[in-house]
Amino acid sequence: MTQVRITEVDKKLNYDKKNFTRDQAGNILSIDDVVKISSDDKTMKGKKGIVKNICKSCLFLWDPKDYSQSGGIFVETTRNVLILGTEFLKGDADNKAVCA
Repeated sequence: MTQVRITEVDKKLNYDKKNFTRDQAGNILSIDDVVKISSDDKTMKGKKGIVKNICKSCLFLWDPKDYSQSGGIFVETTRNVLILGTEFLKGDADNKAVCA
């Protein structure tokens, strides 16, 4: 894992809401999906994030709980993530699903 300062990033990626890719199990991932990292890297394994942008086989993920470096944004490849399903959702009083 390489950490880069935000001031060192000089290219802006195009934001396209229609972009999609596939995760480790072949499920379709799109922007605003919640994923869990399943790689062998011990520092990142089990970390959850929200997909903010997709560029080829790289996902730009946001973890609202981790503001230590770049405001919670980190990058992971699509082959190291799995989309979170019903185990991430919980019901409220009106039986609507909301993010935990």
